[in-house]
Amino acid sequence: MRLLCSGSDFDKLERTRNELVRQGIACELRRDIPMSHKSDIPTYPELWIKAERDFPQAVSVFSQLASIHSL
Repeated sequence: MRLLCSGSDFDKLERTRNELVRQGIACELRRDIPMSHKSDIPTYPELWIKAERDFPQAVSVFSQLASIHSL
């Protein structure tokens, strides 16, 4: 697995994941639950591509969506 992107806007990441799946790219959206302690660094959802061979196409899809939707 390889990390494609992460960010604080879960809805945008979910739309990206949906498009990747629509194009046949297996991926996983991971969302850690933030710790309750003030000293902890917040975590953001991450979009992972499952197969290395799909990563170049996933980057292309992500770039296209980013230029259209300001991801």
